[in-house]
Amino acid sequence: CTMPPSSSLPLTLLCLAVVQSFALQSTLFADSSIAMASYGTRGTTIFRSAFVRSFVGGGWRLTRRATHNNRSNTQHLFRSSSSFPLHLSSSTMRSSSSSTNSPEESANGIKEQREWSNYEKLVRKLYMTNLFNPVKLGLENMDKLHKAIGSPMDQPDISVIHIAGSNGKGSVALKTANTLRLADYKVGLFVSPHISSFRERIQINGEPLSEAQVEKYLKEIYDICEEQEIPATFFEVTTALAFRAFAQEGVEVVVLETGLGGRLDATNVIKHPALSIITSIGLEHTRILGDTVELIALEKGGIIKEGRPVLVGNNVP
Repeated sequence: CTMPPSSSLPLTLLCLAVVQSFALQSTLFADSSIAMASYGTRGTTIFRSAFVRSFVGGGWRLTRRATHNNRSNTQHLFRSSSSFPLHLSSSTMRSSSSSTNSPEESANGIKEQREWSNYEKLVRKLYMTNLFNPVKLGLENMDKLHKAIGSPMDQPDISVIHIAGSNGKGSVALKTANTLRLADYKVGLFVSPHISSFRERIQINGEPLSEAQVEKYLKEIYDICEEQEIPATFFEVTTALAFRAFAQEGVEVVVLETGLGGRLDATNVIKHPALSIITSIGLEHTRILGDTVELIALEKGGIIKEGRPVLVGNNVP
C-alpha cells in the first residue's frame, strides 16, 4: 500500500518499526495490580486493583478488594488524612494547600504534615473523577473535549499512529515510538495503564511529562470541562491531557495506544491516522466488548479509517 499524500511519514519506516514489534508480544504496559485503574459503569464504581499505590505522596489507599460498590459505600474503601475532602470540586482544588496535607515521618520518628504540591492535588482529583462521572460508552464527551482544545490530533503537522489489539499493543507502541525517535522525529507516546507514576502514560521522546507540565495542562483541561460542562471521565481527561501536551510541546508524531477496544475508545476521536495497527484479537473484556472473537474484532476494527493504511498482526483473524 502507499502512504496518503498528506502524511509526512514514510510507510516503509512505520512498517519496519511495527513488524519487529510483533515478534515480541510482551506485556510491558499490561494491566498491573499495582497500577490504579478504576472505572464506573451504569452508576456503579468498579475497582480493578487490590490497592491504589500512593506514589504521589501518601493519602488515599484502598484497604480491601472490591468489585461492585455504589457511591455510598465507596468512602469505606479509602483511608485518608482527615483534612482531605471526599468531594473534589474545582473550587476545592483551588483552595489553599494547607488544607490538604499528608503525614511524613521526621528524623525523630514524629509524623509531621507535609503540604501537597499542586501536581499532587490535581492528580488526586483525577483519580477521584470516576466517582462523580461514571463511564458512559460513546465518544460524545471526548468529541466535545477534543474540539474544545482545538482538535490537535487532526492538525496536518501531527501524524498519528493508532494502535489497538488484545495483546501486544503496548510493546508495539513503545518500539514504534523508539524507532521513530531514533529516526529524528519528535515523538509523543500515549499508553496505559502506568506502573509506578501517572506521568508514564504520556511521554515525549522517551521522557515522561514533568510534574510542571502535567500541572499546567491538566489544569487547563479541568477549566475547559468546567466551563463547557463536559462530564469527562478519568481516561477522557487523561487522553485530552496527552493531546494538549503533544500539541503544545511541538510533537511531530503521536503513537497512540487505545485503552479498551477501539471503536468507542476515547482515543478514537482522531479522523486521519497516518497508520492504524491491530496487533492481535482474542477473548478479553467480554462483558464490554462482546463474547465472541467476531464481536471483539468489530470493536478493535473501529480504529480503521477510510482511505488510511492498516497493518495487522499474525494473530488477527
